[in-house]
Amino acid sequence: MKKKKAFNTTQSSYLVSWPVVILLFLVGIFLAFKGFSFPAAILIILFLFALISRLWGMFSVKKIEVKVRSNPNGLFPGDKFFTNIKVTNGKFLPVIWLSMNFPLGKDPVLIPDEGKIREFSEVDKTENENMKIMKVAEVKLPSLLWYENFEKQISWTAKRRGVFKSDGWRLATGDGLGLCQAEIDVDGRRKDGTDEFAVYPEFQEVRTDELIKNIWNGQTGAKGIADDITVIRSSRDYEPYDNSKFINWRLLARGLKMQVNTYEQILPGNIHVIFDGESFSSPVINEELLKEKVKEDADALSKPVRYLEELEDALSVISSELIMLDEKGINCGITLSKGEALDAISLFGESSSLEERLFALSAYEPLKLVYNDDNQTLKIKEPDFDIEKFKEKSASINKIFFITYDAESAKKRKVLSELDASKTTVITYINCDEPLDFNVMSIQRLKAERGL
Repeated sequence: MKKKKAFNTTQSSYLVSWPVVILLFLVGIFLAFKGFSFPAAILIILFLFALISRLWGMFSVKKIEVKVRSNPNGLFPGDKFFTNIKVTNGKFLPVIWLSMNFPLGKDPVLIPDEGKIREFSEVDKTENENMKIMKVAEVKLPSLLWYENFEKQISWTAKRRGVFKSDGWRLATGDGLGLCQAEIDVDGRRKDGTDEFAVYPEFQEVRTDELIKNIWNGQTGAKGIADDITVIRSSRDYEPYDNSKFINWRLLARGLKMQVNTYEQILPGNIHVIFDGESFSSPVINEELLKEKVKEDADALSKPVRYLEELEDALSVISSELIMLDEKGINCGITLSKGEALDAISLFGESSSLEERLFALSAYEPLKLVYNDDNQTLKIKEPDFDIEKFKEKSASINKIFFITYDAESAKKRKVLSELDASKTTVITYINCDEPLDFNVMSIQRLKAERGL
């Protein structure tokens, strides 16, 4: 990554900007020629003051080397990780002050445990030129003498599910008077070259039995990888720790050496979860929940509400199921509709890693709401699923779970007509009692603490 140096106009005084510096010089010279010696002297002093401050600030950032090491893996909300920063001053000029600036976005995913958070307003090109607030974390670093270096460890806390990007990290320094600030880009990429840090959905205790019923090849109802005692793979010499039931008694009866049989393993079938995240932005169905959310704003009762807390809970359940199924050796893939940050995606259990699937859940954000001309009702669009890719693998999938907000939303999804009803179950967040052409159950049944 090539370093870029920049004069920071937002944090520097107007006094040290080139137009003002040049203007002070020209006006000072002009007044001197006109005989106004005192005002001319004041302006020339200000000119020298601004010029020195400007040059000091710009030279302070020269020959500054920054190395960053951070490699967080498997972060969940509340987890911490550390970034190690090494700064080297490769010149004779001391560096009076230093700070690291970390852009955090509007709703931070990760926040450093020290420093301060500053807010900036900027125009959002995607939101009709409206202003939006962006947050930046500023962490102060020690000053450096000539040819000196130091290392600092910065602790971070994961605040919420999402993906944090390390692009835009910058080291700031400047003159000792605080009038001029210059910055250099800092390469915050991980060891693998990526600049993204994923915070997975919150883990919670869930039940897997509802998902793995009858998916085992060759043995209904088994849980865990088992041995198929009807198919002998080979025999080997008996060891003291072997179970006596696996002894080959026929060979022993012939007076041969004691042998034990090894059997073919029964492998689990594949599970696949299709998550309809856009249904959590559907027109309001749960009136009681709506009233609770907007009880302080009566006018909002007539407008749709996004069930973001419920969305996060559903993603938490899905990611927790993926983790626990993976521990049992069961493949569970996911399909997500097109969202704000990612295109439609299908990841299959046998061809993708658990980390890839958890990353997709971390990065998923529902599309922005689009209203009709009345500015009250939503434009309802069919979610964009990568259904063709899913169909290519559907024959190898034993159970499909379509997770949606409510049964009413499920009825409107064309993608359901593409699924095999005999192996598809619709899981709803609310209203699981409405009749559908599929098996239906509540997502609450997957939560360990809820029991039934």
